[in-house]
Amino acid sequence: MNTKILTERRNILKKAVGSGIIILFGNRNQPRNYPSNTLTFRQDSNFLYYVGLDHPDLICTIDCDSGHETLFGKEPVVDDTIWTGSQLQLSELGNVAGISESLPIGKFNDILQDEIHKKRI
Repeated sequence: MNTKILTERRNILKKAVGSGIIILFGNRNQPRNYPSNTLTFRQDSNFLYYVGLDHPDLICTIDCDSGHETLFGKEPVVDDTIWTGSQLQLSELGNVAGISESLPIGKFNDILQDEIHKKRI
């Protein structure tokens, strides 16, 4: 997917919403009978349209007021590489989508709580 197109789509979304924070949740892997045996992954259509990443366990936040965008996810570990082959780092995925900040998914709750505390919508 073209980074310019994805950025333009998110800019249109920011203008349409106007103010506040947009949270786009990507899909997760769905286990069949145990966690490592998953169904074929299918990304959420909205997430794919605005972020363009077809990887599980990602979240994108878009601050309509500042224009700041953040991609949350997990960095691939050795076990991931063994099972699925080489994967892009989280920051590289962010670059593909045109998102400059990438943070571990564990930080999402902290940032969300901070925004709630600020009474942001």
